[in-house]
Amino acid sequence: MAAAAEIHLGTSAFTAAGWEGTFYPPGLKPADYLGHYATQFGSVEVDSTFYRIPSAQMVKRWEAVTPKGFIFAAKVPQIITHEKVLKDAGAELKEFLGVMDLLGEKLGPLLFQFPYFNKKAFAKPEEFVELLIPFLDTLPKGYRFAVEIRNKNFLIPEYMEALRQRKIAMALIDHPWMPFASDWFQRCDPVTADFAYIRWLG
Repeated sequence: MAAAAEIHLGTSAFTAAGWEGTFYPPGLKPADYLGHYATQFGSVEVDSTFYRIPSAQMVKRWEAVTPKGFIFAAKVPQIITHEKVLKDAGAELKEFLGVMDLLGEKLGPLLFQFPYFNKKAFAKPEEFVELLIPFLDTLPKGYRFAVEIRNKNFLIPEYMEALRQRKIAMALIDHPWMPFASDWFQRCDPVTADFAYIRWLG
């Protein structure tokens, strides 16, 4: 009998317009937001890492103000997924992982969030898979990675099998451009790793 899975539930970022005075007590300093957030949730997806690699000082503070067992998921910087589109991005990935390692046991899945690729970017989905596979093979062991793609035409068997063979999660997202996760379960098994990464962002 399979063991029950753990569910880590959190929000995409721990700051948002309208949270002050509602989720966060009135007058709470922004520097104290994460500490308060961690009293209500056991995990968070850090959105700010998409825009830039955080400083070591910042990551150390994240670790310090959250309790034992707290989990950080984080987006891989856009320079890797959007600007370089995986090409010659090894240095940036190494720098990013080195900083995120400062979270220690609190480091959870790292998300490669790709944009909507049109035919100008890749004439065929297979071209993206041909670029993706060699990059995935360079990823270091000991991390949990997830991949999000936003063009339903790219969800081909070759893509899913590439993730499955490497135990990388296909991010299941609630997005108007994509099929519902329930639709995929009717067609195939979209769980490609020993964990699932689900994003309710529509």
